[in-house]
Amino acid sequence: LRTDVDSNSGTIGSNTAAIGNNANDISGLRTDVDNLDPRVQTLRSDVDTNANNITKNANNIGQNTANIDVVRRDAASDNEAMATSLRNAFDAVISDSVACAQVLVDHQNVSDRLDACLDDLATCNAANTGSGSGSGSSSSSAADLTVVHGIAVAGCGGEPCSVSSPEQMVVYGRGVVYTDLQGIYWCKFLTPAGSGQAKAVMTPATATKFSLLSQEFYVTCPTPTFKPAELPAAEFESEVSLVQGTLELPFRAEEKPRASFKTVGPVITPLADPFAVAENTLSDDSGVITINIAVSDLDTLPDDIDVSTTFVDAANYITSVATTGTGGTRTVTVQVNMGNMPAIPTNTAALKIADITVTATDTHAATDSQTFALHVTRSSTLIFNLNPRQDDVKHYNYDRFWTSTSDFYNKEETAPWNKGDIKTQAYVSAPMGDRVKLVAHMDGEIVAEATYSVAAAYRGMSFRTLLADHGQVTFANKMTDASTPNRPVFSNTKAPFVNNNGNQGQPRGDLFFDFDDNLVSNKNGYGNAQVNYMRLSTDGNHGGTGGHVYGGVGGYHRQSNWCIAYEYEPNTGYCATYNRYGAARMFPNDGNCAHHPYGQPGDHGSMFHSGCGGNMKLIPVSLAMFVDA
Repeated sequence: LRTDVDSNSGTIGSNTAAIGNNANDISGLRTDVDNLDPRVQTLRSDVDTNANNITKNANNIGQNTANIDVVRRDAASDNEAMATSLRNAFDAVISDSVACAQVLVDHQNVSDRLDACLDDLATCNAANTGSGSGSGSSSSSAADLTVVHGIAVAGCGGEPCSVSSPEQMVVYGRGVVYTDLQGIYWCKFLTPAGSGQAKAVMTPATATKFSLLSQEFYVTCPTPTFKPAELPAAEFESEVSLVQGTLELPFRAEEKPRASFKTVGPVITPLADPFAVAENTLSDDSGVITINIAVSDLDTLPDDIDVSTTFVDAANYITSVATTGTGGTRTVTVQVNMGNMPAIPTNTAALKIADITVTATDTHAATDSQTFALHVTRSSTLIFNLNPRQDDVKHYNYDRFWTSTSDFYNKEETAPWNKGDIKTQAYVSAPMGDRVKLVAHMDGEIVAEATYSVAAAYRGMSFRTLLADHGQVTFANKMTDASTPNRPVFSNTKAPFVNNNGNQGQPRGDLFFDFDDNLVSNKNGYGNAQVNYMRLSTDGNHGGTGGHVYGGVGGYHRQSNWCIAYEYEPNTGYCATYNRYGAARMFPNDGNCAHHPYGQPGDHGSMFHSGCGGNMKLIPVSLAMFVDA
């Protein structure tokens, strides 16, 4: 028993040691399990995430499936709509093509219908004109694969086509056709038709099939632009054929179709009628008048145009008319019979001396003619122009303009008189003839003219001498029949007058153009004003009796202590002031002056006194004066 007990005790000890070892292993396993637990949690999280993604993808797949179903339904609907649209378009093509090439299932029906159409072009295209027809069937030879049946000329309006402005022609045919390729087809024009000396002119053509499967086609090509040497006559015909590559295609008819052409003919650039020359151009007694003529012709060389002239002169004012020159510019020379030429009457602005006809003829006998009256006008010379909106005011006491023999402003008589202030050499040196003329203008556009007959005592006198050496004189009477009627400045539409004027309702308007009074130099006292000096005025009185009025040219006005110095103004009453020509005016350096009819502070350096009110509308009129030799 002791031995067994000892043996068992040893075994128990061994087992106890083994149990201790197992406990240690279990502790290690527990540690390993604890270390595994976070990873298990991560795996669980990953599994959960993947599960969510799988769910989302399943949802997306479901949505995409639904979208695909919608697209399928839309595509089916669109296809049906497209098919319907194509069917409608196809039906429309069939409907519109019934007259010429109706697309039928049986192609023979297409051919038969096109044959009938081409045999009668009026049926094929009622808007076109042409000729050429034929009948019979095509042979099996290669040459008969393409047969030109007819021709129609479109765009010439039923009239002969122009030789210089291309029109579109249409040629119908059958056979193999090459569409949308340049240089395959040409239209050949043989001119003149039926002549052994005919010349061929080619134009490029474009072929188009009537339908996808059809061999029927049409070719469009422009008519030629002929050179002058290629034109046989003013009107002619050309035979027309169709060329494919280098092969002229046969035409199934007794004769080829023809196209009619007509030359444009010469053109004379329009001349002024009447054509006027100034009287002083004949003053050297040569009596020669030259007129330049411009001619052109689209289908004739300029040097080949013949220009001739004739004239009718019942009074024997002209001895001859001749034409010289070459090319596009010719010169008509008129020889005036100076010994038989009368002086132009005082009450006449121009004298008609002849009717002249100019005729241009080209090499094809086409012509153009113009007839015009030749007038000799009285000679007028510019002596001054006033623009009252410039700062340098030409008032009454501005002697360096009115009475000086120098101090010119653009002194040449050829100065652009419709611009600024001008005083020409003629102001001092040119003697007044039997007439003077005033011209009102706005921005270069003539508004009115007034012509006056100069009294005999002042003819031969310069305008400067009249103003410097003579006081107030009536020196010229208005010629109403040679002046613009019906108050032209007052009634102008470009800058109409305001419907008010002055303290006594003085009539509105311009003293020279809107009233029929006579010219007066160096006038004073207009409208009963205390001082109303004007270098140029009239003998009319349109100012009332109160003295508050001024107007005319080169003025200085004072009534009581109201004063103004001005260059050119309409008939202006105040107060209030409503219409004016000048932006430039002065407050005179006169101790009696205290008020200005209109003005603004600081005008021209003068001290400002009270203005007069009114809207003071600016009417931008300028004035030019001419004398007749």
